[in-house]
This record gives sequence, structure tokens and C-alpha cells, in this order.
Amino acid sequence: MTGTGRLILSAALAFLAACGGVFVGRALLSAPPPPGAELHEILHHHLALDSRQSERLAALEGRLSVQRWNW
Repeated sequence: MTGTGRLILSAALAFLAACGGVFVGRALLSAPPPPGAELHEILHHHLALDSRQSERLAALEGRLSVQRWNW
């Protein structure tokens, strides 16, 4: 095998090893929670909001989701 062939083989093996490492890392490690997830959890599940407050919160979240899609 020539020097060029060994170089190509080494590059291909390094690429496959890197892809395997990414696959294993994504399979074993969980993704971090999105920013603001804790606040969302508190607002919806831990606070005792009345119906008016819940409606205002839903309106705010609706506007925020529209703003995020327009970026």
C-alpha cells in the first residue's frame, strides 16, 4: 500500500471513529433542558393561578411564540 493509500485509509477510519463517537455520545447523554424550562414548570404547575391570570399567561405565551417564529 502506498503512502497516499494509507493516508486516505487513515482519514476514512478517523472519520468513521468520529461519527461513531457522536452517535454513542448522543445515545448515552441526555440533551440539556431548554432555557426557561424551569420557569415554565413553576408558572404552570407550582403556582395557584386564578382563571384571569391563566388567561393572561396564555396570551403572553402566544405572543412570545409568534415573536420566536418571526426571528
